Amino acid sequence: MAETLTWHQALVFAVTGERRPGLGRQAQPDLDVVVAALGDAQRGAHPVPADLVEGIGPAQLAAVLTALRARLAASQARPVLAERPPDAAERRLLTDVPPHHGS
Repeated sequence: MAETLTWHQALVFAVTGERRPGLGRQAQPDLDVVVAALGDAQRGAHPVPADLVEGIGPAQLAAVLTALRARLAASQARPVLAERPPDAAERRLLTDVPPHHGS
């Protein structure tokens, strides 16, 4: 049986600075669960206490935290033109072609 670690607790703490023991222990992190647990919590960068990263290697934590931050950024991003057509200035930018060099 795989060792269970406090993956979700460590990731949530790294992003919010809040302890959430209710997240339990996992053999592997599930970012969908972590993103759902974060909800609209304030996000920042917080050093994770040693008891939450016990058994989790620093490189492992950094890699999963990077993936989590990318997922959070992607979930908050929305395309600029998603809800409307481009205006005149945006159309000019979209069709702008840089001049040919050496002509």
